[in-house]
Amino acid sequence: MRGCGFHEWLDPPMCSRAKHIIPGLLKKVNTLESATQFSVTEKSVDQGPSPKNDDSSDVIRLIATEVHKLKLLVMIFLLLICLVLFK
Repeated sequence: MRGCGFHEWLDPPMCSRAKHIIPGLLKKVNTLESATQFSVTEKSVDQGPSPKNDDSSDVIRLIATEVHKLKLLVMIFLLLICLVLFK
């Protein structure tokens, strides 16, 4: 044991529901992030001026919004698990 042992952190085991939900949420976030990065890269390679009412920029904005929502959901879910476990 290193140090004084006063500041040790011990996480209780997660419930089976959390073990089932969190990987799915993370997979969705990763999928949307990779789709967003692909769209941005594809857009930056394109030559020439882009029109103001470009549908691809709307799609990119929508995907980025969904990624942000999923990240918030994961954070809220983890916070609720902590609140339940440390009551």
